[in-house]
Order: sequence, then structure tokens, then C-alpha cells
Amino acid sequence: MLLKRIMTFFALALVCVPVGLFASEELRPITLDNGLELYVFRDATVPLVRFQITFRTGAIVETEEYNGLSHLYEHMLFKANDKYQSQEEFHEAMNEMGCPEWNGGTAGEFVTYWATVPYSQFENIIAFWATTVRTNRFDPAELEKEKDVVINEIRMNQGDPQRTYRETVSQTMFPTYYSRKYVLGSIDVVRHCTIEQLEWLKKTYYVPNNCAVFISGDVTTEDAFRYVQKYFGDWLRADNPYEKYPVPKHPPIDKNKRIVVKNLPAPNFFMWDLSWRGPDVADEVEDTYPADILSFLIGRQSGRFMTALEPYLWQKEQTTFYYYTQRSGGVIGFNSPMLAQADPAENTKLVRNLKKAVFDELHKIATDPEYFSEEDIQTALSAVEAEQIYNNELISKKADGISFWWAVSSAEYYHNYLNNLKKVTTTDLASYVNRYCIDSHYVESFWINEDLANAMGLEDEL
Repeated sequence: MLLKRIMTFFALALVCVPVGLFASEELRPITLDNGLELYVFRDATVPLVRFQITFRTGAIVETEEYNGLSHLYEHMLFKANDKYQSQEEFHEAMNEMGCPEWNGGTAGEFVTYWATVPYSQFENIIAFWATTVRTNRFDPAELEKEKDVVINEIRMNQGDPQRTYRETVSQTMFPTYYSRKYVLGSIDVVRHCTIEQLEWLKKTYYVPNNCAVFISGDVTTEDAFRYVQKYFGDWLRADNPYEKYPVPKHPPIDKNKRIVVKNLPAPNFFMWDLSWRGPDVADEVEDTYPADILSFLIGRQSGRFMTALEPYLWQKEQTTFYYYTQRSGGVIGFNSPMLAQADPAENTKLVRNLKKAVFDELHKIATDPEYFSEEDIQTALSAVEAEQIYNNELISKKADGISFWWAVSSAEYYHNYLNNLKKVTTTDLASYVNRYCIDSHYVESFWINEDLANAMGLEDEL
């Protein structure tokens, strides 16, 4: 199962900020001697327990020779291990625990597994996953079967026009280490995967000091720690994989580029995007805070920026500006649907005028620290807090969100997130826009119908 925490074209959050990342004791992990981190979120509303274990791996660790193997590994974990000799036994064990939902997922910077069980199965589900992640086996025959499953999933995703467009944009932005952004992976790499490669992934990234456990529901911290210590405590610490195998930094975009993907079926509209490299949590963490504030302020429908663009927009409410936080390869984006006109020259004019308006406003932000007021920043902070309250209504959703932010940042990052947002000034916003939007190159992209693109004379400029 592929997980892709990135915004869609027609339903974009105004600001991509951590879910539930505010100071409280439940956000401080209990760390075992082997480095495994445990987070516990108590909710006694119903007698259920949700267990989740997340590893800092995924496409981010994949060289070209390994691209797609994190996804294949995720699938193989549901096969045999020291206790359950087959996938059938694995599934039967889940059924016997009365598990209503369980799965796993692979994303750009993490791989995660989860399951929900009745409280009576609390200890059993922890024991189950400890056995699963620590003693999984790679049977040659099962590996060949699962290769076909994963390859079919890759082909299905490659057949999605929107997914193809997004991946084309990503490849243009990150050409040097694209395998570290491409979650789907290479069919050829998956087809020729060896057991030795999967074993290497296991001993390198599937280790206690590269994972965290998130337990939520009708539980106490004391019980959760006791069971996790019992079943995970003797798991041996390994070398820090990110120190042993550092992730190379993606180079900046070397020049302004334009790409045109002509696979949009609809002939009556097209999507126009601008994409910049955003700050990386790994080494530009301080810039992620103004990034989140700015994303809200620019994306605010009644705000100064969108109001200035309104004469050039077809669907203002579907026009978005966002920052997508990543440990490596953060992205800033602006996208807008455009209504196709009968005269191709009018379409070209529409795009030219909107592009000019976007950069005019960005220049104003960069040169005028008073473009946004302190009151605007307070409005953004209030919106973040409101979003936090909403997302924490379901404790499982809260745990899942914090799992994501643990993977792409750190416990310290999300524990101090709101306090750091409060430090952002209007001068910080101006400096941020200067560095990442005005003084940096961008990728301009069109997702458009082929006939319409040809009528407009649109071609790639790389």
C-alpha cells in the first residue's frame, strides 16, 4: 500500500502543519535502552487499542538500485515469521484477536504498520507486531508472488494521469536523486530484487533505534511501557542508518523550467502550477516555521494575496499555495485551475497575466515587511490551533499524525512547534519569500489536454 501525504489539485489544505504538535506530556516519548521510542495517547471512550509502529525509511533511503524495495519489503512483512509460518497463519492470528482494521503503508520518508484490537487483546497485539517486525522471513517463492502484486500496483498508479503529472513535476525538481523521491519505484528493480537486498534493508533500517511505537486508546502509559519493554526491550540496537548512510541533499533547481504534461482528458480546463524547492527539516528547520505561516496567509481566500489575484482566477477557492514539509526535499507550490478559452491566444494571455500577478505579490511580500500584519500572523496561529483541536478529536488520527511528523522531523520539533510558530515575524516572512521564491529558480508546469496544449504551442523548456 502506497501512502502519499501530498495535496491533491482540487482539495488542498491551506497550510500543511503538524497535527496535534503542541506541548503536553503525552508527546514526550518513553525511550527504551535500545533507542525505540514509545508514545501513548489515552482515550477510554471505547474499549479499543490501536497499535502503530513506524520506521524512518521509504523512498528517502533508496538509491537507484533499491528504488521500490521499501514498498516490496512492506508487503513481505505480512508473510511468514518465526511464529506464523505463512501469510494464512498471519491473517488467522489477526482474526483471532478480533482485529477490525490493520494495514501497512510506504511513503517518501517512512514505512508504517497499524492495527486496532479490543482492549482484551492489548498485550497480544504488541507481542504480535514484535514477532512480525523482528523475525520476518523472506521465502523465495513468496517473494516472486509479491513482486507481481507490487508491480501491478506500480502499473496501476502509473496509469493515473494526475499521478503521472505530479511525478513528472517531481522528477524535474529532483533529477539528481529522484529515486529518493519516487515512492512507486522501478518495475525493473522490483522484478530483480534479491533476498539479500531485503535482508540488508532489514538489518539497516528496521532496527529499534530507527522506529517508534504509537499506542492509543483505552490504555495506561504504565501498561503500554511494560508490554513494549517485554516484547521489544531485548531487540538489539544497530548503527544509526542515517549516520552510516547519509542522505545526500537535493541540489537546488538549476534554472527556471517549464514542463507540459498533455494527458489531461478534459478539454475545457487545465492546471497551471509553479513549484519551488522549500526548506528541508534536516538542515533548514528554522525556515519551516515561516513557511507554514506564509502558506496559510497566502492561501487565505479573503487575504490580501488571493484578493489581488482574483481578477485572473477562474476558481479562487481551488487556487492554493502550500509548503509540503519533508526531511529531505521540501516543496513550495502554487496551483490554479484555468478555464480554457476558445481562442488559444487568450489562454496564453491568461497564464501570462496570472504569473505576473503571482510574482508581483511575492515581490511585495519580499520587500515590504508590513505586507502582512501582526494581526494576520495571530489569525494564522488561531487557525493552526483550531485545526489541532479538530484533528485530535479522534485519538487514532492524532497518533497517526504524530507518527508522520516523528518520521519527517523529530520529537523535539513537534513538541516545540507552536512556540516556534509564535516567534515568526513579518520580517521573517519577507526573508523567507526572498530566499525561496524570488532568489531561487522554479518549475512552471501545465497539466493539460493534448489538443489544447498544441493549439497554445506549449512545449517543455528544460
